[in-house]
Amino acid sequence: MEKVNGKDIPKVFISYSWHPEYDKQKAIRLAERLTSDGVYVVIDIWSLKEGQDKNAFMEKMVTNPSIDKVLLLCNSDYERRANNRNDGVGTEGTIVSAEVYGKTKQTKFIPVFLEKGKDGKPTLPVFLKHVFGIDFSNDDDLEKNYDLLLRTIYDKPLQKRPPIGDMPARLNDKPSYLATAGMVDAIPSCDTK
Repeated sequence: MEKVNGKDIPKVFISYSWHPEYDKQKAIRLAERLTSDGVYVVIDIWSLKEGQDKNAFMEKMVTNPSIDKVLLLCNSDYERRANNRNDGVGTEGTIVSAEVYGKTKQTKFIPVFLEKGKDGKPTLPVFLKHVFGIDFSNDDDLEKNYDLLLRTIYDKPLQKRPPIGDMPARLNDKPSYLATAGMVDAIPSCDTK
C-alpha cells in the first residue's frame, strides 16, 4: 500500500512490451485509468528516469514488498521476449517466473492478456500459462474485465463466500436408544425356514 494524502491506497506495477506501439498506448491508458480510480501506478514511462538502470528498476519493482500487484500485460511480443529471455521483458520474466514458481499462494502477479493466438488461447509466457488471468483482448468485454481487475486490486471480489453459520442444534441432542430398539423390531427377519 502507498500512503497518499493520509490514505492507504493499492500500489501496482505495470509490466508490458513497448511493441507494438498500440499496446504500449493501451498500457499507458490503463495506468491513467487505474490512477483515476484511486490506484497508485508505477510504470516505467512515469518512474524510470534517464541515467537509471532499467533492469535494476524492473527487478526492484517486481520484488518490492510495497507493490501489491504486478500487472503483466501480455501480447505476442511479450510472450516471445519473456520465453526467450530477451530485453527488459526477458529480465522481468526471469524474476517473475522465480516468484511465481517459488510461492504456493500467489496473488501478486496478474496476467492481463491483450491478445489471443490463432488457437484462441491467450498469448502468455510459459511461466504464466497455468496462472489465472484477466482478458483484455476483446473490446466487448473490456468494461466487465476492467471491473474484475479493479476488484482484484482492491480485494473486493464480486462473489464472496457467505458467512459460516452455527452447527444445527439438533446435532447436539442425545440420541434416543428407544427409537433405535424400535427400529430393530421393524427389520424383517432373515429366517430361511
